Amino acid sequence: MLDLRYRLRHADGEWRWQSRHVVPFKRDKSGSVVEVLGVLRDITDVVAAEELLTHDALHDGLTGLPNRELLFDRLDADLIRSEREDRAIAVLFCDLDGFKQVNDTAGHAAGDGVLIETARRLQNTVRDGDRCPSGRR
Repeated sequence: MLDLRYRLRHADGEWRWQSRHVVPFKRDKSGSVVEVLGVLRDITDVVAAEELLTHDALHDGLTGLPNRELLFDRLDADLIRSEREDRAIAVLFCDLDGFKQVNDTAGHAAGDGVLIETARRLQNTVRDGDRCPSGRR
């Protein structure tokens, strides 16, 4: 049995994901496979849905910034690489003083606006190469 997943460029120039499932269909008297049966499916929509689910699981829904799980995953990998390469890393911790007061006095919609604007400003100060590899904000 063979299961493959790969990307091909369609005649229209778009990239499409394909899934191929191949199984032995006919064998000769010695047991060797002489024919196979294969199914090819376009799974572009499935892959897009999987990527969206993965992104949503690793990013904050309001700001689009990487969440704690992604932070810890990347931090673990960077700490291992920093030891291997004998290089330092830096982590920026940012606290929004008075944020609770914004929520309490102006409401959660105003607080959400502050978080969204803060995220936008942080993203605009980070170099493209230092952003989350997903490329999404």
